Amino acid sequence: MFKRCPFYDICSPTDRITIGNKEYHCLGSTSYEYCQKYKNLILYKRVRIISDPIKELNEVIRDLYRNLYQDIKENIYIAILTKNCSVIYCDYSGLYKDIDFIKNFTRNNFQEIAIGNFVAKQNEGNFGFFKLSPDTLLAVKITEDLEQLESLKFLINNYAQRIDSVVERIEKSKKAILEKESTKVSFYSVICNLKSKLNQEVNALDFAKDLDDAIKSISKMYAWHPVIADITTTSSKLRTYQQDDVLTSKDKKELIIKINEWEKKVIQNT
Repeated sequence: MFKRCPFYDICSPTDRITIGNKEYHCLGSTSYEYCQKYKNLILYKRVRIISDPIKELNEVIRDLYRNLYQDIKENIYIAILTKNCSVIYCDYSGLYKDIDFIKNFTRNNFQEIAIGNFVAKQNEGNFGFFKLSPDTLLAVKITEDLEQLESLKFLINNYAQRIDSVVERIEKSKKAILEKESTKVSFYSVICNLKSKLNQEVNALDFAKDLDDAIKSISKMYAWHPVIADITTTSSKLRTYQQDDVLTSKDKKELIIKINEWEKKVIQNT
């Protein structure tokens, strides 16, 4: 009889290797070599891989520090930057006065440094700039002799892939957040424009056109959003007005309520 897998309840049924007709138990529960999912979850549990990429990067850096030689462990400070000089990680306890220098050096020299290699530089301290990938650089400041940098090269290169992978995830997360915030700002400007039109006398058919323009703007922000259908319905109703009809106070009040509802829907869905 197969023992129940300890990860059974959190594992997707489609990922399980099962046997039997009445009771289904993962083969990985008795021999993980049969189940890649089981191996991944065991690894997750053992090394406590963290889903938050920033926390995961901190964990990788701590692991790197643990593997440094004892004689330099207390005399080294690390920063990680992208090729665009975005600071992903920095030990400001030892680098708060140096971060501008590190960023400027990275900006001016990133392309010239070979991947897997480093450049040493003195500037009120001894610095090494290790290029981990086409997109990521690790800078270190040591209080010991510059010759210590060569001994760090092998260790840092061993961490290069892990660091670069997490940095890539962090950058994607930042980009997604910025895009989301940009979309919110753009939508808010559309909403403000509609509300401002209702602060004055406005022709019903002209406001219908304003709603159509709003739909075009929102369609550029979202492939599809429920408010587009709502705005389209409202625009269609306004087109039943006569050519010279002006929106009444009641019309404007009802439209403001609708616009506020659209704004709320977008905020809730982003």
